Amino acid sequence: MARNDPDGVRGADMANVDGSTDPAALARYLDAFTEQTLEMKVDSYSMLGINGGNRVLDVGCGTGDDVRRMAGIVGTFGRAVGIDLSDAMIEQARQRAEGTDLPVEFVNGSTYDLPFPDDSFDACRCERVLQHLDEPLRAVLEMARVVRPGGRVLLIDTDFGAEMVDTSFPEIHERMRATQQVRRRTEPGDGWRGRQLWGLAHEAGLIDVVVEGRVPVLTTFEAAAAIARIDAWADQAAEQGSISRRETDAWLDDLKQRDATSRFFAAAPIFLVVGTVAS
Repeated sequence: MARNDPDGVRGADMANVDGSTDPAALARYLDAFTEQTLEMKVDSYSMLGINGGNRVLDVGCGTGDDVRRMAGIVGTFGRAVGIDLSDAMIEQARQRAEGTDLPVEFVNGSTYDLPFPDDSFDACRCERVLQHLDEPLRAVLEMARVVRPGGRVLLIDTDFGAEMVDTSFPEIHERMRATQQVRRRTEPGDGWRGRQLWGLAHEAGLIDVVVEGRVPVLTTFEAAAAIARIDAWADQAAEQGSISRRETDAWLDDLKQRDATSRFFAAAPIFLVVGTVAS
Protein backbone atom coordinates (compact mmCIF):
# COMPACT_ATOMS: atom_id res chain seq x y z
CA MET A 1 0.00 0.00 0.00
CA ALA A 2 1.36 3.38 -0.94
CA ARG A 3 2.12 5.58 1.98
CA ASN A 4 -0.30 8.33 1.01
CA ASP A 5 -3.29 6.15 0.12
CA PRO A 6 -5.34 7.18 3.17
CA ASP A 7 -4.27 10.85 3.04
CA GLY A 8 -6.97 13.24 4.11
CA VAL A 9 -9.01 10.66 6.02
CA ARG A 10 -10.56 12.33 9.05
CA GLY A 11 -13.07 11.42 11.71
CA ALA A 12 -15.73 13.45 9.90
CA ASP A 13 -15.10 11.41 6.75
CA MET A 14 -15.60 8.12 8.59
CA ALA A 15 -18.83 9.48 10.06
CA ASN A 16 -20.10 10.22 6.54
CA VAL A 17 -18.31 7.89 4.13
CA ASP A 18 -20.65 8.48 1.21
CA GLY A 19 -20.16 12.22 1.60
CA SER A 20 -16.39 11.86 1.33
CA THR A 21 -14.56 12.85 -1.83
CA ASP A 22 -12.81 9.45 -1.89
CA PRO A 23 -14.64 6.54 -0.21
CA ALA A 24 -12.06 4.13 -1.64
CA ALA A 25 -9.38 5.86 0.45
CA LEU A 26 -11.47 5.20 3.56
CA ALA A 27 -11.66 1.51 2.67
CA ARG A 28 -7.86 1.44 2.30
CA TYR A 29 -7.55 3.14 5.68
CA LEU A 30 -9.67 0.37 7.25
CA ASP A 31 -7.48 -2.25 5.59
CA ALA A 32 -4.35 -0.60 6.98
CA PHE A 33 -5.86 -0.53 10.45
CA THR A 34 -6.80 -4.21 10.20
CA GLU A 35 -3.21 -5.12 9.38
CA GLN A 36 -2.09 -3.52 12.63
CA THR A 37 -4.88 -4.86 14.88
CA LEU A 38 -5.80 -8.31 13.56
CA GLU A 39 -4.83 -10.05 16.82
CA MET A 40 -7.11 -7.72 18.78
CA LYS A 41 -9.95 -8.39 16.36
CA VAL A 42 -9.59 -12.15 16.77
CA ASP A 43 -9.55 -11.71 20.55
CA SER A 44 -12.78 -9.72 20.31
CA TYR A 45 -14.60 -12.65 18.73
CA SER A 46 -13.60 -14.81 21.70
CA MET A 47 -14.84 -12.13 24.11
CA LEU A 48 -18.26 -12.36 22.42
CA GLY A 49 -18.31 -16.08 23.15
CA ILE A 50 -19.76 -16.95 19.73
CA ASN A 51 -19.97 -20.57 18.60
CA GLY A 52 -21.35 -22.63 15.76
CA GLY A 53 -24.97 -21.85 14.97
CA ASN A 54 -24.95 -18.42 16.65
CA ARG A 55 -26.43 -15.27 15.14
CA VAL A 56 -24.01 -12.33 15.33
CA LEU A 57 -24.25 -8.68 14.27
CA ASP A 58 -21.41 -6.29 13.45
CA VAL A 59 -22.53 -2.66 13.73
CA GLY A 60 -20.60 -0.28 11.48
CA CYS A 61 -19.18 -3.24 9.58
CA GLY A 62 -17.27 -1.22 6.98
CA THR A 63 -15.79 -3.54 4.36
CA GLY A 64 -17.14 -6.60 6.17
CA ASP A 65 -13.87 -8.30 7.07
CA ASP A 66 -14.95 -8.97 10.66
CA VAL A 67 -18.31 -10.29 9.50
CA ARG A 68 -16.64 -12.80 7.21
CA ARG A 69 -14.27 -13.98 9.95
CA MET A 70 -17.14 -14.38 12.43
CA ALA A 71 -19.15 -16.23 9.78
CA GLY A 72 -16.35 -18.77 9.70
CA ILE A 73 -16.89 -19.29 13.45
CA VAL A 74 -20.70 -19.53 13.48
CA GLY A 75 -20.68 -21.81 10.44
CA THR A 76 -23.34 -22.93 8.01
CA PHE A 77 -26.09 -23.07 10.63
CA GLY A 78 -25.26 -19.63 11.99
CA ARG A 79 -25.82 -16.13 10.70
CA ALA A 80 -23.35 -13.24 10.47
CA VAL A 81 -24.82 -9.84 9.60
CA GLY A 82 -23.05 -6.56 9.01
CA ILE A 83 -24.79 -3.20 9.00
CA ASP A 84 -23.34 0.13 7.88
CA LEU A 85 -24.80 3.53 7.06
CA SER A 86 -22.58 3.82 3.98
CA ASP A 87 -23.78 2.48 0.63
CA ALA A 88 -20.16 2.42 -0.57
CA MET A 89 -18.98 0.29 2.37
CA ILE A 90 -21.88 -2.16 2.05
CA GLU A 91 -21.17 -2.57 -1.67
CA GLN A 92 -17.50 -3.19 -0.89
CA ALA A 93 -18.45 -5.73 1.79
CA ARG A 94 -20.72 -7.61 -0.59
CA GLN A 95 -18.05 -7.70 -3.27
CA ARG A 96 -15.45 -9.07 -0.86
CA ALA A 97 -17.86 -11.81 0.25
CA GLU A 98 -18.65 -12.99 -3.28
CA GLY A 99 -17.79 -16.62 -3.90
CA THR A 100 -17.01 -17.39 -0.25
CA ASP A 101 -20.19 -19.41 0.52
CA LEU A 102 -20.14 -17.90 4.01
CA PRO A 103 -23.42 -17.28 5.89
CA VAL A 104 -23.10 -13.50 5.62
CA GLU A 105 -25.56 -10.70 5.00
CA PHE A 106 -24.89 -6.99 4.62
CA VAL A 107 -27.53 -4.35 5.29
CA ASN A 108 -27.68 -0.58 4.94
CA GLY A 109 -28.99 1.08 8.07
CA SER A 110 -28.51 3.46 10.97
CA THR A 111 -26.87 2.53 14.24
CA TYR A 112 -29.64 4.48 15.94
CA ASP A 113 -32.44 2.45 14.32
CA LEU A 114 -31.29 -1.11 13.66
CA PRO A 115 -33.73 -2.79 11.24
CA PHE A 116 -34.09 -6.00 13.25
CA PRO A 117 -36.70 -7.27 15.73
CA ASP A 118 -35.93 -7.57 19.43
CA ASP A 119 -33.75 -10.55 20.42
CA SER A 120 -32.62 -11.22 16.82
CA PHE A 121 -29.00 -12.02 17.70
CA ASP A 122 -26.90 -13.95 20.18
CA ALA A 123 -24.15 -11.32 20.11
CA CYS A 124 -23.37 -7.86 18.73
CA ARG A 125 -20.03 -6.25 18.06
CA CYS A 126 -19.29 -2.55 17.42
CA GLU A 127 -15.72 -1.44 16.67
CA ARG A 128 -14.58 2.19 16.45
CA VAL A 129 -18.04 3.47 15.57
CA LEU A 130 -19.16 5.19 18.77
CA GLN A 131 -16.31 7.71 18.50
CA HIS A 132 -18.16 9.16 15.50
CA LEU A 133 -21.58 9.42 17.16
CA ASP A 134 -23.06 12.30 19.14
CA GLU A 135 -25.54 9.96 20.88
CA PRO A 136 -23.52 6.84 21.77
CA LEU A 137 -25.87 5.67 24.54
CA ARG A 138 -28.78 5.63 22.12
CA ALA A 139 -26.74 3.37 19.83
CA VAL A 140 -25.73 0.98 22.62
CA LEU A 141 -29.32 0.70 23.82
CA GLU A 142 -30.34 -0.24 20.29
CA MET A 143 -27.65 -2.93 20.14
CA ALA A 144 -28.86 -4.36 23.44
CA ARG A 145 -32.42 -4.39 22.12
CA VAL A 146 -31.59 -6.67 19.17
CA VAL A 147 -29.54 -9.12 21.30
CA ARG A 148 -31.39 -11.80 23.26
CA PRO A 149 -31.23 -11.89 27.07
CA GLY A 150 -28.00 -13.59 28.05
CA GLY A 151 -26.32 -12.55 24.81
CA ARG A 152 -23.33 -10.23 24.69
CA VAL A 153 -22.66 -6.74 23.36
CA LEU A 154 -19.03 -5.78 22.66
CA LEU A 155 -17.89 -2.18 22.27
CA ILE A 156 -14.42 -1.28 20.97
CA ASP A 157 -12.94 2.19 20.61
CA THR A 158 -9.71 4.14 20.58
CA ASP A 159 -8.95 6.84 23.14
CA PHE A 160 -7.30 9.64 21.19
CA GLY A 161 -6.84 11.65 24.36
CA ALA A 162 -4.06 9.25 25.32
CA GLU A 163 -2.19 8.91 22.04
CA MET A 164 1.58 9.14 22.39
CA VAL A 165 4.60 9.80 20.20
CA ASP A 166 8.28 9.70 21.14
CA THR A 167 9.72 13.05 20.06
CA SER A 168 12.60 15.41 20.78
CA PHE A 169 10.05 18.23 20.93
CA PRO A 170 7.56 17.21 23.66
CA GLU A 171 6.33 20.77 24.17
CA ILE A 172 5.41 21.13 20.50
CA HIS A 173 3.83 17.68 20.53
CA GLU A 174 1.61 18.48 23.51
CA ARG A 175 0.41 21.66 21.84
CA MET A 176 -0.34 19.70 18.69
CA ARG A 177 -2.30 17.13 20.74
CA ALA A 178 -4.34 19.93 22.24
CA THR A 179 -5.03 21.30 18.76
CA GLN A 180 -6.17 17.86 17.64
CA GLN A 181 -8.60 17.61 20.56
CA VAL A 182 -10.11 21.00 19.72
CA ARG A 183 -10.53 19.94 16.09
CA ARG A 184 -12.16 16.63 17.07
CA ARG A 185 -14.72 18.47 19.17
CA THR A 186 -15.89 20.25 16.00
CA GLU A 187 -16.57 16.89 14.31
CA PRO A 188 -19.26 14.31 15.13
CA GLY A 189 -18.57 12.18 18.19
CA ASP A 190 -15.81 12.33 20.79
CA GLY A 191 -12.12 11.45 20.55
CA TRP A 192 -12.15 10.28 24.18
CA ARG A 193 -14.78 7.62 23.53
CA GLY A 194 -12.49 4.73 24.50
CA ARG A 195 -12.47 5.67 28.18
CA GLN A 196 -16.24 6.19 28.11
CA LEU A 197 -17.23 2.67 26.99
CA TRP A 198 -17.26 1.23 30.52
CA GLY A 199 -19.76 3.84 31.67
CA LEU A 200 -21.86 3.54 28.52
CA ALA A 201 -22.18 -0.23 28.95
CA HIS A 202 -23.50 0.22 32.48
CA GLU A 203 -25.81 3.08 31.48
CA ALA A 204 -27.29 0.80 28.82
CA GLY A 205 -28.13 -1.78 31.48
CA LEU A 206 -25.60 -4.41 30.49
CA ILE A 207 -24.47 -6.70 33.30
CA ASP A 208 -21.29 -8.64 34.07
CA VAL A 209 -19.33 -5.95 32.24
CA VAL A 210 -15.67 -6.64 31.56
CA VAL A 211 -13.07 -4.25 30.14
CA GLU A 212 -9.75 -5.03 28.47
CA GLY A 213 -7.17 -2.76 26.89
CA ARG A 214 -4.84 -3.05 23.93
CA VAL A 215 -2.12 -0.65 22.83
CA PRO A 216 -1.30 -1.00 19.13
CA VAL A 217 2.26 0.19 18.61
CA LEU A 218 3.52 1.82 15.42
CA THR A 219 7.27 1.75 14.88
CA THR A 220 7.53 3.33 11.43
CA PHE A 221 6.55 6.74 10.16
CA GLU A 222 4.83 5.07 7.19
CA ALA A 223 2.53 3.07 9.48
CA ALA A 224 1.73 6.14 11.57
CA ALA A 225 0.88 8.11 8.44
CA ALA A 226 -1.47 5.36 7.25
CA ILE A 227 -3.14 4.58 10.58
CA ALA A 228 -2.91 7.76 12.63
CA ARG A 229 -2.45 10.28 9.78
CA ILE A 230 0.37 11.72 11.82
CA ASP A 231 1.78 13.67 8.88
CA ALA A 232 -1.55 15.50 8.58
CA TRP A 233 -1.35 16.74 12.18
CA ALA A 234 1.37 19.21 11.28
CA ASP A 235 -0.52 20.64 8.32
CA GLN A 236 -3.72 21.03 10.34
CA ALA A 237 -1.94 22.72 13.24
CA ALA A 238 -0.11 25.11 10.93
CA GLU A 239 -3.27 25.92 8.97
CA GLN A 240 -5.12 26.75 12.20
CA GLY A 241 -2.29 29.04 13.22
CA SER A 242 -1.93 27.48 16.66
CA ILE A 243 1.63 26.32 15.96
CA SER A 244 4.10 27.86 13.54
CA ARG A 245 5.16 26.07 10.38
CA ARG A 246 8.75 26.22 11.63
CA GLU A 247 7.77 24.29 14.75
CA THR A 248 5.70 21.70 12.91
CA ASP A 249 8.49 21.18 10.37
CA ALA A 250 10.96 20.60 13.20
CA TRP A 251 8.58 18.08 14.79
CA LEU A 252 8.09 16.21 11.52
CA ASP A 253 11.80 16.24 10.63
CA ASP A 254 12.60 14.77 14.04
CA LEU A 255 10.07 11.95 13.55
CA LYS A 256 11.43 11.15 10.10
CA GLN A 257 14.98 11.11 11.47
CA ARG A 258 13.85 8.74 14.22
CA ASP A 259 12.25 6.57 11.58
CA ALA A 260 15.49 6.46 9.59
CA THR A 261 17.39 5.29 12.68
CA SER A 262 14.79 2.77 13.92
CA ARG A 263 13.74 4.97 16.84
CA PHE A 264 10.22 5.92 15.75
CA PHE A 265 7.49 5.05 18.27
CA ALA A 266 3.80 5.93 18.44
CA ALA A 267 0.82 4.32 20.17
CA ALA A 268 -2.77 4.88 21.29
CA PRO A 269 -4.85 2.69 23.62
CA ILE A 270 -7.92 0.83 22.45
CA PHE A 271 -10.48 -0.42 24.96
CA LEU A 272 -12.77 -3.45 24.58
CA VAL A 273 -15.84 -3.54 26.82
CA VAL A 274 -18.21 -6.50 26.76
CA GLY A 275 -21.41 -6.92 28.74
CA THR A 276 -24.38 -9.30 28.92
CA VAL A 277 -27.94 -8.33 28.10
CA ALA A 278 -30.03 -8.72 31.25
CA SER A 279 -33.03 -11.05 31.37
